[in-house]
Amino acid sequence: MTRSPSTSLEPPLARNEDPYLIISAHGGRILAADEASARLTGYSAEELTALRLGDLLGRQEYPQVMAFLEQSLLSGRGELEGVRLYCKDGSSRSVVLTASAISYQPSAISHWLSALHCSLRDATEQERMGQELQQRKQALSNLHTLADTISQAPPLERGLEEALSQILQMLVLEMGGLYVAEQRDQDGPFILRAAQGVPLELMESAPPLLTEAPLRQRLSAGIRGDTPDPGRRASLLVRERVPPSSDLLPSPWREAGMCAFMALPLGTPWRSCGLLLVGATRPHHFTSRDQDLLELSSHQLSMAVEKGLLFQELAARIQDLSAMRQFNVNVLRAMSDGLLTVDAAGWITTFNPAAEEILGYPASQAQGQSLASLLGEDSELVAWVWETMSEGISRARRELVVHRGDGRPVPVGASVALLRNEEGPATGAVVVFTDLTEQKHAEEERRHRDRLALLGEMTAVLAHEVRNPLAGIVHGIQYLSEELSLEGEAAQYARLILEDSRRISRLLDDVLLLSRPQQLKLIPCDLPALLEGLLRHWRAQAAARGVEVRTFYAEGLCPPLGDPARLEQVFANLISNALDAMPEGGTLWLRVRPAQLTPSLPGQSPRPAVRVEVEDTGVGIPPHALQRVFEPFFTTRQKGTGLGLAIVRRIVGDHQGKMEVQSEEGKGTLFTVTLPLGESP
Repeated sequence: MTRSPSTSLEPPLARNEDPYLIISAHGGRILAADEASARLTGYSAEELTALRLGDLLGRQEYPQVMAFLEQSLLSGRGELEGVRLYCKDGSSRSVVLTASAISYQPSAISHWLSALHCSLRDATEQERMGQELQQRKQALSNLHTLADTISQAPPLERGLEEALSQILQMLVLEMGGLYVAEQRDQDGPFILRAAQGVPLELMESAPPLLTEAPLRQRLSAGIRGDTPDPGRRASLLVRERVPPSSDLLPSPWREAGMCAFMALPLGTPWRSCGLLLVGATRPHHFTSRDQDLLELSSHQLSMAVEKGLLFQELAARIQDLSAMRQFNVNVLRAMSDGLLTVDAAGWITTFNPAAEEILGYPASQAQGQSLASLLGEDSELVAWVWETMSEGISRARRELVVHRGDGRPVPVGASVALLRNEEGPATGAVVVFTDLTEQKHAEEERRHRDRLALLGEMTAVLAHEVRNPLAGIVHGIQYLSEELSLEGEAAQYARLILEDSRRISRLLDDVLLLSRPQQLKLIPCDLPALLEGLLRHWRAQAAARGVEVRTFYAEGLCPPLGDPARLEQVFANLISNALDAMPEGGTLWLRVRPAQLTPSLPGQSPRPAVRVEVEDTGVGIPPHALQRVFEPFFTTRQKGTGLGLAIVRRIVGDHQGKMEVQSEEGKGTLFTVTLPLGESP
């Protein structure tokens, strides 16, 4: 450090009351020291003049202080706070270093030297007070943070964990736990609800802290004033060293190695709702500040636990109500019957999933709407509900027809029950209804089978009474034709008689096939291969009629068990009918895809199946004929017998399958054959 120093002949600031050192501008050697600086550092004045300033500084502070002195030498004066001087006994002092550039003459015969007068104002106490103030500010900040955590966190679990973590950080401790009463207003066991510094397996196995536990007994005695510790707060139990044989610490804290702790109850002097325990794994001195902070924290926690227990009690009651409500919701969801409720004005208030399925409206659309606006003013169900509510009498089951959201009519069996308060008129109604579509189909199927059974009996008689004479007629005509050598018109009439006789015989065979159960030869059937085999025969005819044949076969299909010959008869009939329905040409679609076969009886599970669709773009089937297409002897074609589709349905039924038809006049027809997978029917 070099400069042109200002010349000064005065003694080096002898009037300054702060300790000072005279530092050489070159190398930082101490040239002089007063008695105050000697007392400050613990060195004598002579010892100090044998040192350099760097000998009194720490390694990290040395570069900063020397740079400051160099700057002060250039500017003439400077001040640096927070300089730590290390004393002779190894302790340190915080000083404010004020440096002034001077000219110094060590003795009368010496030359004047460029130097720095360094005043050392002791700031150790000020620094300590500042640190203490900062600690208090931090403590207040921590308490505010703790209060915010407790007030904002969900009760009880996560809020207690966060609060305990902040308390341990504030006290600089490594372990602690929060015990909370099981229920409000009961002097029962405390449960460990939050813990830190304890292995998870110990925490999970921690037993409840019973009323007779030594720790709770000691705290209770302190609160009552029976055995207060001298100089200690009555509600706070402090142990700075706990012998291993002590029974004060419960499990899991003994196993976790807690050697010192503070504990205090949560709640009020007349009713405890929990207990706060903090500690360390080695002997620890708990300062008065530590105890103050713990007590302040406990007040916040006590309010939080009280609030949490109240919330817990309220939540339990709400949960009971919610569970009851959820039970009702689950019942409504699980019901296979549709259920809706309306208020006294006819507005829908409840609409269960089965009602959505049957009526074809989502609950979000139905609820809040009047029943009349949903189903229509002319709906049979709406009229029946209003009639029931106006007369004030619940109605038993009645069969009605309602129209779904897509316009399709659905037969239902409905019952209406009134909703009432304990007193007064009806406040609404409950409507329970069942989709009777499958039941009606089953009834129709039963009637169809009854008709087939009757037809079978008639056919047996007919076959006996007709086929034998018919065989005689055929043989007789053949004999006469051969013996008489018929020619011309007589031979032509003989051929007509034979052809009509054979047609009658085939008709009798079809009737027998329709009316009598068939013996099926069941094997796994590759339906795409079966259909492709049929199409080899029909593609030429389709092309001749201007019909394009398209196919779609899903991958990975499981083959159903079936009789190939009978199934060929089914699909050959459907393909033939489809081609006949497109005299002007069109498109024939054959699709095979996986499906589910809906059970005919309630309570049964759907069966995996394969669905074959035969769809044409032909003339379609008139609505009046669509319901009768499977009836024996019903036909819309001049040359038809009306037995083809009836036989198809019988064969599909013998396979325990399902036959369906959809048609729109002028657009085409879709026949669907669904065959179950699995064991033979």
